[in-house]
Amino acid sequence: MSWSAFSLRSPLLALAIGLAVFALGSLLRAAIQPYLGSTHYLGAILTAAVFLIPGALVGAWSPRHTLMHGVILGVLAAAFVTLQLGHFSHVDWTGRTTLRVFGVSAGLGIILCELGALCGRALVRR
Repeated sequence: MSWSAFSLRSPLLALAIGLAVFALGSLLRAAIQPYLGSTHYLGAILTAAVFLIPGALVGAWSPRHTLMHGVILGVLAAAFVTLQLGHFSHVDWTGRTTLRVFGVSAGLGIILCELGALCGRALVRR
């Protein structure tokens, strides 16, 4: 059975599934991080995987992939990370520190989610 058989009809559904996978991966990474000790490279690999895997799913499952799918997922993931750092409490979105966290997370998220989406799309086309 080819990967194109698993294509979802709606890109919004693919984005919702990708965001759910990102949220679960991010919470799992946050739970594992204290047990890694001083091995920061493992934390970096886990962080990259948390962004790349949902991006690959969105790229593979979207009926027509555009660059906007990775960008949208990256921005949504950045919003989740910003809320996660605030422990899902009220976050002051006008605060300079919050905007910096969101900006850095969005930059990282857009790049890695789009790379994942392009890889997922390339796998489907094979």
